Parts: sequence; C-alpha cells; structure tokens
Amino acid sequence: MKIKYLLLIIVIVFSFNVSPQNNSGIPASFVDIGFGSRPMGMGGAFTGLANDINALMWNPAGLVSLKSDQAAFSFANQLNLIQYHFLAFGMPLSSDQGIGLGLIYSGDKAMTEMTFQAGYAISLFKDFSAGINLKYRYSSFGKNTLDPSDFQVFEQDEIQEGISDQVKGNGSGFGLDMGMLYRLNEEVQFGLMVKDIYSPIYWNSHVDNTSKQAKGSYSELIPTEVSLGTSLRLIDNVIFDVDYSPSVYKDASSKLSSGIEAKLVNIISLRAGFQHYPGVESNEKYMFGLGLDLKQVFDLSILIDYTYMIENLANTQRFSLGFSF
Repeated sequence: MKIKYLLLIIVIVFSFNVSPQNNSGIPASFVDIGFGSRPMGMGGAFTGLANDINALMWNPAGLVSLKSDQAAFSFANQLNLIQYHFLAFGMPLSSDQGIGLGLIYSGDKAMTEMTFQAGYAISLFKDFSAGINLKYRYSSFGKNTLDPSDFQVFEQDEIQEGISDQVKGNGSGFGLDMGMLYRLNEEVQFGLMVKDIYSPIYWNSHVDNTSKQAKGSYSELIPTEVSLGTSLRLIDNVIFDVDYSPSVYKDASSKLSSGIEAKLVNIISLRAGFQHYPGVESNEKYMFGLGLDLKQVFDLSILIDYTYMIENLANTQRFSLGFSF
C-alpha cells in the first residue's frame, strides 16, 4: 500500500520538474491536442475503447473499466513550440463505478493555461456505462518580462512605450463533458463523447499605459466537439478503432481517425494510426507508437508509451509514464 502512494508522489514530482523552454507566445485558448501517448499512437481513435486512465480525456464512461488504481504523466512538445504536461489519476469505486482526476499545464509566462478535471462513470445497466467530466480552466498572460536591451534598434522612449502597452490579464471558466459506452459483445464496443457541452471562459485584460485601452472584460465559449467511436477486437491481442468527429460549426472540418494496437507476449504493444480531414487538402496526420507493460515490478505494472506523429507543420513526439497498482 505504501508503494502505491510513493509512486503517485513520484509521478507528480516528475511532472512538475520537466522545465518548459521559452515558447514563442503563440496565442491559444485551451486547445485539445490529444492527450496520452497510447490513444494518439492509435490515431486519436479512442472514444469507443477508453479502457484505461486515458478515458478521463477521451470518454469518461470508460472509467468504469478501471480494475485497479492508475496514475500517468504525459508530455508533448506540440509542433516544437508549446510544451504540454498532463497528469492523471483514476481508481475504481466499485465494480460498476470509477473516478478520475487530471491536470493539464501548458505555456510559459507569456501565456500559461491550466485545466483541472474531475471525471465520474457508472454502469447504468449491463454493457452500458455513462460518464461526466467537470473542468475548471485558468489562464494568465503578459507576465513575461521585456528587456529593453532586446530592442536596440528603437529609441528609449519608444521601448518604454511599447513595454507599457503590453497587454496583461487572466481568464477562467468551467467546462462540461459527457460520454457513453455500449458493449455489443466481447469483440465490439461503441462510444459517444460530447466535449465542452457548455464551457465559457471569462477574460480580463489591461495595459499599464493609462492612455491606451485593452479589450477589458469579455467572455467566449470553448467550441463543442462530438466524437463517435467503434472498437473492434480482431483477435485476443489486436484492437482496431475508428472515430468520427463531425463538424459542429461551419468554419470547422470533420475528422476521421483510425488506429490499431497489437500486443506481443503481453509486454510490448505496437500501434499505428492516422487522422484525415475530409474536404481539406494535405491535412493528414500519421502516428506510430510503442508501449511497454512491465508487470510484476514491486507488485504493480509500470507502463511506458511513446508516439511519433507526422504532421505538415512539424512532427511531434509524445511520452507517457504510468503505473497500475
């Protein structure tokens, strides 16, 4: 029992000691890049599977599948620009209930974003489960220090005016997700995930220069996303997944995700997948992943996952370290 909590502390400490580099301050508003190396190694097709701690992000209804406590930390340097850290913990409450807690951290002093998440799932009747996520989001921006020596091509008064015009502020809000899973039989399972059903963010901004005016206080909604998924167990150790995310808004594209996972000798997992955006030229993404399940080490499982994503702008690597006890 003591080992369980010791390893949980190790995961937490490890997650906060991965120091972010200086990012470019590219603006973003809680972008969902796809968290967890295992789901992304399967092309981001996980809605209809959701059978580990990653269910917290992909379909909370899958939290009922947890047979033991799980903790995981994931890291991604998205497009080699912005670092994302994801920490999660989940546990079964009973044979038909499960819960999960998660934290996402990204950015730097120019713009930092954090999302705290709590999920709950219950089996409503045989072969059908439902889950819900509640999220709290917080962001701050403009806290980076501007050094006048970095702007030598400008006059001193121009530099000071630019620094005083720097926009600063913060934002906070909440979110709601809902998910469902239905097991048709031992081989086929269907899933539905509605992310950010209602997720407002309330922003506040200001500038030090009293003669200037920032946008002030305003609000916006995080866009709602819908995913339909199917999981098919071809043979005992091979799983094939397909997700379809229809466009909810006119300016958004639908997405088709597909992936496969093959487990060898119950230790090594090989994964591959792709994402396709119908109607959008040259916007496919390809993923390749590897997983190691090191059982019977200090009477628990150590899970190591790696995924390499091939994208148009820049390729991205993802790493995950997890424990099951």
